[in-house]
Amino acid sequence: MPECEKKLGQKATNFTQRWLKDVETVQVSNVRKGKYAGRALGSISWNGVDLGQALIKSGLAREYHGGKRKPWCKD
Repeated sequence: MPECEKKLGQKATNFTQRWLKDVETVQVSNVRKGKYAGRALGSISWNGVDLGQALIKSGLAREYHGGKRKPWCKD
């Protein structure tokens, strides 16, 4: 994995940690099994805001509709 993708991943982790800071309850919806063993997929929201959409709007995630993973940046 390119170093720039690792940095973006860390930014997404930090964003999520800040987003969930002091949150006592989240709503989990659309839960389903992923194609890899043990993986669960779903949506997390708090106060009507979807975490995935917040990450996309901040430029730290993008929608995925299957297929081969595309690189985020070039090192």
